[in-house]
Amino acid sequence: MKKIIFLFNLFVISAIYGDIYSDRMLVYIDNSVANFQVDENTGRTNLEELNQKLDDLDAEKIRQWLPNARPTDRDGDIYLNRYYVIELSSPRMDVELLSSIRFSETMGINRPDYTPNDPLWNNQYYLGLIEADHAYDLWDIDGGEIPGQMSEGEMVVGIVDNALDWDHSDLVGNLWQNLGEDADGDGMVIVQSGNTWIFDPGDENGVDDDNDGYIDNFIGWDVAFNDNDPVPPNSQYDHGTTVSGCVSAVTNNNNGIASVGWSVKLMGINSTDDPGFVTHGYNGILAAAQ
Repeated sequence: MKKIIFLFNLFVISAIYGDIYSDRMLVYIDNSVANFQVDENTGRTNLEELNQKLDDLDAEKIRQWLPNARPTDRDGDIYLNRYYVIELSSPRMDVELLSSIRFSETMGINRPDYTPNDPLWNNQYYLGLIEADHAYDLWDIDGGEIPGQMSEGEMVVGIVDNALDWDHSDLVGNLWQNLGEDADGDGMVIVQSGNTWIFDPGDENGVDDDNDGYIDNFIGWDVAFNDNDPVPPNSQYDHGTTVSGCVSAVTNNNNGIASVGWSVKLMGINSTDDPGFVTHGYNGILAAAQ
């Protein structure tokens, strides 16, 4: 069990690598080298070949990566006590050509959390309270993984509230699109027209294409006014848009705010004809589920 826990922790740490150190590299002393020693005062070893290479690299010193590693701490034929750090002016991979070095690699900078680049991040105290920045670290964001995306398919959250300003620049990228209503088969049900987003004219056919009981429900439904556009009728209907931003504003896009869901898809369900009350809440929940 200890071994499994250790490997899991190593995986989590490596998953958040993005930047690398420019002044050090990690090397593994080959298992064939016996009685390897480092002089802590000089930063050099008992191997003349390696010392010559350290001098050629203008390395400051070599030191053990994990000083508390024991000879029994290993995974197969990889022993943790044989990892060493060479501190130098710039990364050099050619030290692995030495017979004493089995392999070498640059060292990633471990960070305790991931901070999105959204300009209003520092104003969003609630994300810090729930440690969202720590949760983001479960994905290798710099390596291309995106929080909220799942191999099983999209994760969709129905915002049963008082409307959704769905063409907002920080929301439209995470808007759920019902491709069951994609009549023209172009893979989208909303398109950009100038500086605004509109429903795809090629999909507006007045037909319930996906047989879910709603005609042209491209991004959700307005159960209060019984139409396919959950957009706010006036500026008083702003709560649903605010909630949508908290749930899944597009994150790490240098725009607006960050969100809990990062890339989770938003379904807009307007459930009121009065901005001060949720007059059609249960109908809204049903519509989202259907």
